[in-house]
Amino acid sequence: MGNNSKHKTRKILAATATVTMLATGMISSSDVFAEQKEQQKKLSTSLQSEKSVKSENITFTVPGKGDVEVLKQQERKSMAFSPYEPTGLYAKPNEQITINVEGNQDIQVYIGTYSYDASWREDSKIKSFTLKPGVNTIQSPNGGLIYFYNKQQGGTIRTTITTGGTTTPFFELGKHTKQDLINMLDQYPNAHAVE
Repeated sequence: MGNNSKHKTRKILAATATVTMLATGMISSSDVFAEQKEQQKKLSTSLQSEKSVKSENITFTVPGKGDVEVLKQQERKSMAFSPYEPTGLYAKPNEQITINVEGNQDIQVYIGTYSYDASWREDSKIKSFTLKPGVNTIQSPNGGLIYFYNKQQGGTIRTTITTGGTTTPFFELGKHTKQDLINMLDQYPNAHAVE
C-alpha cells in the first residue's frame, strides 16, 4: 500500500469516527460551531474553483459557551464538552498567524489538538494564546490545527484570520454531504488532519 493511500485511509477513518461520534450523541448536537461567514456557496462548487489552500481573511463568529468546567458541574457530567471551535485551518510550525479581534472582549486561541498532537495530560505541545481586541500575531513551534474558545456566557466575538494558516478538510454534520467530504479529501490530499 502506497504512502498516499495510507494517509488517505487514515483521514477517512478519522472523519468516519468523528461523524459516528456526532451521530450517536457523544458530542452534543446543540453545540454551535464557528461559522465561516464568507462561505456562502455550496462546498462542492467552491472546491472545484479553489486553486490555493493558503487561507487569508477568513472571518469567524465565535459564540460564547461559558466556562465549560462550570457547565460540567451544573450538568453533573463526568467530562466537560469541548470548548474548542474548529476553524478548519492548520498552522505550520513557527508560521505567523495574524488574527484581528473585533469588539472589546478577549478570546482564547489554541494551536494544536490534544487528541491528535498530545494526550490530555501533556499540554506542552498545545499552545494557547489570549487575544486582545485589535491585531494579534501568534505562532507555535509545534504547529497544529487552530481553534477558538469564547469563554463569555452568551454573545459572540468576531475574529478574522488575516494571514497564515492552511485549509484542511473540515466536515460539519448537517452542513456537508458524504460527497463534500470525498471532495475535500481529494482537494487536500496532504492535509495535516481531517476535522
